[in-house]
Amino acid sequence: SLAQEGYTDARRHVSDKTTNNHPCVVLRRAEEIDSNDRKNKRKNRIRDLKVNKGKDVEAKVGTTVVPIAFESVNRMKILTGDIVFVRNREMIPADLILLASANEGGSAYVETSSIDGETNLKLRSSPHLPAQGPDALAASSCD
Repeated sequence: SLAQEGYTDARRHVSDKTTNNHPCVVLRRAEEIDSNDRKNKRKNRIRDLKVNKGKDVEAKVGTTVVPIAFESVNRMKILTGDIVFVRNREMIPADLILLASANEGGSAYVETSSIDGETNLKLRSSPHLPAQGPDALAASSCD
């Protein structure tokens, strides 16, 4: 009936709102998190203190060193291209590509029951760099 569909839609709306406002951790440039200028649409940005105690990590990009940090954001604030930090037993907040894992071989077991209803864990593996390292990969790129 129409009333039952309306009730189901209202419950789904509440559930979606709860899910979308759940916190997750995203990798950002430290200067983006720390800036509070008017151009920055995201105010009150919060570093995630559970990862590296909220301190910057220096990433070398070519010859440039870029300070990066982990920011705590709501799931609805995840953008295309964001690098999301997912801990063990956390629900995956979006469609993601596994870049690395602390498990041996860079693999992770993922439960997809909310997507396809299957409760079996699925093995997912991160990509492996060639034995020569990232410099050899860049040198072998197509022209």
